[in-house]
Formats: sequence, structure tokens, C-alpha cells
Amino acid sequence: PEGDRIGSLHCDLPREAMVHIRDHWGARTAQADNCIKALRAAYEWAMELGRVQTNPATGVKRVHRSKGGAVPWSTEDVKKFLSHHPEGSVPRLWLILALFTGARRGDLYLLGRAHEVQREGMTWLDWQPGKKGSAPASLPMAPQLLTATRGMTVQGKTYLLSKHGRPFRSPEVLGNSVQGWTKEAGLTARSSHGLRKALGGLLGE
Repeated sequence: PEGDRIGSLHCDLPREAMVHIRDHWGARTAQADNCIKALRAAYEWAMELGRVQTNPATGVKRVHRSKGGAVPWSTEDVKKFLSHHPEGSVPRLWLILALFTGARRGDLYLLGRAHEVQREGMTWLDWQPGKKGSAPASLPMAPQLLTATRGMTVQGKTYLLSKHGRPFRSPEVLGNSVQGWTKEAGLTARSSHGLRKALGGLLGE
């Protein structure tokens, strides 16, 4: 910004300009909503400084319609899964690893002993999440997680191993296995992402 101008535009734009900016994104509705959200915040900051008198982005309607996304797991879903998959099984370890780390599928298939560090008399997991822009993750291993990782008959480079005793080749391969494990437990439309969506409520319960 320079003075009262933002590039070639005066900063005191009308609300119609915000609508035009939103609609200029076309079918990229999620980006359109994020753009307006950012502009709304910028104008709120400018109002605090006395640079503008009104916020033209206020009241501009959202245009993105969510398709629903992953189905969150319920407490009963977790119990059903655990009752079907016994201790010492990879599916059970996957669920406990996902629950006690909150890690994305792209990180779960890579986590292993190499990520363990000893700190303050406890075993911690330290890793750099693969999602771009993510901060390093560090958390103590809960007793349930530590027991589950040590209870596996076959130990490997990663905690989660395929039926051939090797690390999963990719997050997608792990995802396909999760679909099979949930189906075997009598669950439908349940995934790693759905487990992450419900994690807060599940841990609360």
C-alpha cells in the first residue's frame, strides 16, 4: 500500500468491488472465499489505523459449498474396530497410532523407531510433517501407544507394516488397507481423515 492506494486501486473500494473480486475466481469457490476472508481482515486492520472508514468485505456472501468431506468416527466406531482387530495386529496399531498422534496418513505410514527420542525420562515422537508449511511435531508417546508399538511380533523400519512385513509404499496404499480393515470391522465410509476430524471429541470422551 502507498498512501491511500493499493497498487492502481484506491483503498476505499465499494462493496460491489469485493463482489466482483469474489466472482472473478469463477469455479474456484474455495479460493474466492479465502480471498474475501483475507481482504476482510486487511480492511479491519486498516480501520484500526484510521486509513478507511468502512469494511467493504463485510457481508459479502460465501460461495463455496462443502461436499461433506470425510465422515467423522464415533466412539462406537472406534470400539467396534478395536473389538474386531486384536492386540498385536497392524490394523489395531494403525488406529492407536492415528488416535494418539493425530498425524495425517502421509505421516503415519513413515513413523517408526527412528522418530523416537528420550526426553525428560519419557519416549517422545519427533517428526517433520510432510504437509507443506507444517511446523515440526513433537509429542510424548502415551502408554497405550508405546505398548502397542512394542507388542508387534514383526518389527521394522516403520511401525506400520504390510502383510508382507514391509513398510507401506505410499499413503495411498495405506489408505486402501484402512478401507479393508474398516470394512472387515463392519464399518463403512471411515478413513484416516475421518478419524482426525473426530479426534478432539473422541479424546474428550
